[in-house]
Amino acid sequence: MAEREADDILDPMAGSVDGGDVAWARLAHFAPALTRESTVKGVGAAFLRGAGALVPSAAQGLYLFDPGTLVVEHTAVRGVSDYVLAVYEERGRAVDPMLHYLVDERRPTSSATLLSEPEWLANPMYEICQLQRFEHKIEAPVVAQARVVGSLHFAFHAHHPSVTRELIEFAGAIGLVVGGALESVARTADLARERDWLRTGVELCDEPLVLTDLGGGERRVNRAARELLERLEAADPGFSLDAALASDGARDGEITARRTVRLPAGEGVLRLRSVRDADDPNLMATTLALEEPTRPTLPAAVASALTPREREVAQLIAAGASNDAIAAELFLSPYTVKEHTGSVYRKTGTISRVDLTRRVLAG
Repeated sequence: MAEREADDILDPMAGSVDGGDVAWARLAHFAPALTRESTVKGVGAAFLRGAGALVPSAAQGLYLFDPGTLVVEHTAVRGVSDYVLAVYEERGRAVDPMLHYLVDERRPTSSATLLSEPEWLANPMYEICQLQRFEHKIEAPVVAQARVVGSLHFAFHAHHPSVTRELIEFAGAIGLVVGGALESVARTADLARERDWLRTGVELCDEPLVLTDLGGGERRVNRAARELLERLEAADPGFSLDAALASDGARDGEITARRTVRLPAGEGVLRLRSVRDADDPNLMATTLALEEPTRPTLPAAVASALTPREREVAQLIAAGASNDAIAAELFLSPYTVKEHTGSVYRKTGTISRVDLTRRVLAG
């Protein structure tokens, strides 16, 4: 369906909104307000706050729909009753000539330029508009990511003197701004999803991993790293991750450190490797690896008399660990460790930690 020239119908000199330049200045002010929004709902609300000033009209609306099916996914409308909106969805959308034009041609249009007056008066959309005494409409496409994802609607009472070709094109420019804002929302949503995926992946990673933002002063520690650090801090209250991260030396952008740490079974070695992001050196990823101390080997006669948990307790006792240290190492309560210790003494015929240690070391 071809458009008719607006100049054939309306006064072209009436096309400036507050002088034209003022309208474009308002649009330039309007655009940042839209792009600051982080949600589709926020974009819709921002559109309604500014649309009436940009295009003086009786009603304004933003419809967002699936580009393939045109099924509406979000609306933001002002100046139209719920009943008229329901009638439009039920009977008007499918026969709305302006909607089909803007989807096919990706250009704004109006009832006065797309249809002759007899055609408009005979169109079912006119009957729906008349429920609120709207005489004319401007509709413009909302284009995001190279697809028409919605439409803008401006309704006018009577033969509004400002419904000109210039104003129609101006409505099209508003549609482009709204589309840009929606692209920004989509990018933000994509980044948020990617961030959530990364967070989940980091959290579930079996390797202890510490992510540090040196610019923002933030740190994220995954589950494996939390468990390791809790274990080190329980065994040695003086342990500090940042002290351990103090560099032994940098090599090709990597920072490595090797730290001796105290554990219930003796001294272990904590190895740390930090790598900074090539694009943003403030972002640093650190992996942790613990080399466990060797626990004393229990004589066969001792080991065979004990349960697996009691063998662990006996090994740690022989290594010199206190009950509290054993509890932290094995994730047991001090009371449970005390019970296991008594059981070990009874089963091995020993009477003290020193006695048990001699028995273990003697083989």
